[in-house]
Amino acid sequence: MIETGDGHGTAFHIGDGEWITAAHVVGHVETVLLRHGADEIEATVVGIDHDTDVAVLGAAIEAPNVLLALDAVGVGADVLAAGYPLYGESEPSVTRGVVSRLERDIFLGELLLTDTAMNPGNSGGPLFTECGTVAGMVVQKIVDVDVEGIGYAVTASELTSQMPRLRSGYRTVIDEPEPVSVVPATTVPVQGWYINYVDGIPYAQADALVWDGPQTTPSSPPQLWVSCLDTRKWLLYWPHADIY
Repeated sequence: MIETGDGHGTAFHIGDGEWITAAHVVGHVETVLLRHGADEIEATVVGIDHDTDVAVLGAAIEAPNVLLALDAVGVGADVLAAGYPLYGESEPSVTRGVVSRLERDIFLGELLLTDTAMNPGNSGGPLFTECGTVAGMVVQKIVDVDVEGIGYAVTASELTSQMPRLRSGYRTVIDEPEPVSVVPATTVPVQGWYINYVDGIPYAQADALVWDGPQTTPSSPPQLWVSCLDTRKWLLYWPHADIY
């Protein structure tokens, strides 16, 4: 089990003190805690790529290691996911399923789609073949009221291709949030709208004299806000009626 300040996930040892886990489990910390039963040790983040969701850890500890599968796993093959789902019990649990399909993601690369049960805490853990080799690393599942049994694992071949640069200390740069679009401040109507700012966020306020919608008082004209999540979207708010 891998523990960070934000939660826990799963990692597996591939030999020589190297561990593989999912980048989203590690986050942006420099060290994590590896725990198995009563044993625990601090591990260093050697390399991490949040785009491909793979991280390599280093920890000087004697531990059994697993082998990455050399051959591609076919559709219908039996697989088992091992990890620490949900509340992080002291011992890992195992679930069984089959490989449902092979897919390719623009960022994650080659993926195994499987109906093997996966839950929060399984992320970063191994998806074993029936021979005990690692077919892939658990990264995500689809959760929806109409969806059942769809989980994803990065294939062993994809992990193998990522190892050289991660071993060399490669790290993705933390993206800075994109600034909100700058709207020039003005004190005159712009096609019936005034541009104002609240806490540095621009919004356009309708001129009540040219407003074609429901009548409102001059003290609460309609407002057109810039979305904080997507600057291409705008949100119309009428505070007088408290509706969007």
